[in-house]
Amino acid sequence: MKGFWGARIARYALPVAILLVAVMGQATAATFAVTTTADSNDGACTGSLCSLRDAIIAANASGGADTITLPAGTYTLSIVGQNEDAAATGDLDITGSVTINGAGAATTIIDGGAIDRVFHVLSGTVVINNATIRNGLAASGDGGGILNAGAATLTLNAVTLTNNHTSGGNGAGMLNNGVATVTNSTVSGNTAGGGGDGGGINNQNTMTITSSTITGNSAGPSGGNGSGINNSSDLTITNSVISGNTGGGGGNGGGIYNSSELTVTGSVISGNSAGPSGGNGGGIYNSDDLTITNSTVSANVAAGGGNGAGIYDNGFSVTMNGTTVSGNTTASGNGGGIYSSGIGEAITNSTISGNTGLVAGGIYAFGIGVTLRNATVAGNTGGGIQNDGIGVTLTNTIVANNGVNCSGTGTISDGGTNLQFPAMTCGVTIASADPLLSPLANNGGPTQTQALSAGSPAIDAGTTGCPPVPATDQRGVARPQGLACDIGAFEFQAAGPPPPPPQSPPIPTLSQWALLVLSLMLALLAIGSVRARRR
Repeated sequence: MKGFWGARIARYALPVAILLVAVMGQATAATFAVTTTADSNDGACTGSLCSLRDAIIAANASGGADTITLPAGTYTLSIVGQNEDAAATGDLDITGSVTINGAGAATTIIDGGAIDRVFHVLSGTVVINNATIRNGLAASGDGGGILNAGAATLTLNAVTLTNNHTSGGNGAGMLNNGVATVTNSTVSGNTAGGGGDGGGINNQNTMTITSSTITGNSAGPSGGNGSGINNSSDLTITNSVISGNTGGGGGNGGGIYNSSELTVTGSVISGNSAGPSGGNGGGIYNSDDLTITNSTVSANVAAGGGNGAGIYDNGFSVTMNGTTVSGNTTASGNGGGIYSSGIGEAITNSTISGNTGLVAGGIYAFGIGVTLRNATVAGNTGGGIQNDGIGVTLTNTIVANNGVNCSGTGTISDGGTNLQFPAMTCGVTIASADPLLSPLANNGGPTQTQALSAGSPAIDAGTTGCPPVPATDQRGVARPQGLACDIGAFEFQAAGPPPPPPQSPPIPTLSQWALLVLSLMLALLAIGSVRARRR
């Protein structure tokens, strides 16, 4: 019997222990309801009086995955004191897993009162929903609004980070050194002081930004990089807008400064400016690996002789697909659209249009190599492509109406079925004819494109690698639409035959009227006969 019961106990002991641990873990999770906007630290969050600081201290001590309910109101931090990590003074230190639920970013406001940063997330899994975080000041460190440490995972949903500052540190809005996810949020009006990098966000670990807006932020006036975002690790940006961010001094990367792995998809990077004293990369500064897909880089500025108003690349690789680079300006620098001095760029199904540079309004190539396939480089001021590097290769690409389309000391290689206009500055093996490009416009798809007009010599002329990979044009339209692929980023779709005009019903002839009347009379006689029999 002893062996029998011993075996039974051994069989069920482990599952029961796991169940008990799970139940105990659930039991320690708690919900704390904040009841006052005052900033207090009385060591308790019970009864009718519980401040946000008290709720966080209680959640830190709870040990479970707690929830803090934060009603509409403005919660201003006022207990002065920095450089302690127990949430007793200054910023709100979080050391355990917690979800903070506000009532909405417009109504639930957590104000740092400029006494310290607002949140310091040290460990745990932390979620902040539906709130505004503002007026944080990191006077002697990083992360004016939020500092997310390496041991923590942070998620922001429908959060606004605004008007936060650092005195010289990085990440005025937020510095991430852990794992962070930002969704449906806004990071605006944050300022890094001194030479601080990352006016809006400074990412040093792993971050995902989705459906969010990073706007109106500033990097340090002494030359800070990445006015909108400074990235030195793994960053993925999807369906977001990075706009109106401004650099100071000679800072690089008005919108984004990237020195690691950056992936941008379905996003707009517009109206940003690199430092006025010669900063490079008004939209994006890349010194590592950049992949940009179905996105727009437009109206960015590299001031004071800076290069690469749209994109400045001196990194390992840039892979661009389905993207439009337009309206970017460097008045006294090179490469209005793209400045390439890195290892290589692969540009596919993309449009570089209407950019301005002192030399090469479209692309200035000074690195190892640039390849363009199924691309359109048109209407740029200061030249289309200036190649002073190892080489530029064109395949199924249009280079047109750029003043001087191609120039420089390097070689322009003809990869097959290209088109240039006017003249033959891109090489005598490339045909010269007016491609009949329409102005940049919304022609469907995620970005603006330049449509081919009917009769364009580019239509059905792109026979090299047709159908290509991917087998679509910049808009996602399948290639080919005709006998062969079209040259450039746009695949022409011939209009189908017009629908036939609506037909009026025919007017009956006299004999048809007579037949109709006779049919009606017979029907009435038949009905009358049936009724008579029933009587």
